Amino acid sequence: MAKNITLDYDEKVDILEVHLGEPCEAVGEEISEDVFVHYDLETSQIVGLTLFNFRKRFAQEKKEPMILPLAATFTLAESVKAA
Repeated sequence: MAKNITLDYDEKVDILEVHLGEPCEAVGEEISEDVFVHYDLETSQIVGLTLFNFRKRFAQEKKEPMILPLAATFTLAESVKAA
């Protein structure tokens, strides 16, 4: 089932939220410093990520890649394929 990815950045507190699909009840787990992954309570599927200190982390002169221990599969939505 296709899920939309929504990004929400709060500049005041420097937090990036990544939502996969529709909002649902979830539990968060810190997987690295300032990075949380959110799981659906019913299915245990990943439904989002929270990145604290997002701009601060990526504004540093020495840009280190952030590697997240996640696997993903991407496909084009039918509406895009039809265009």
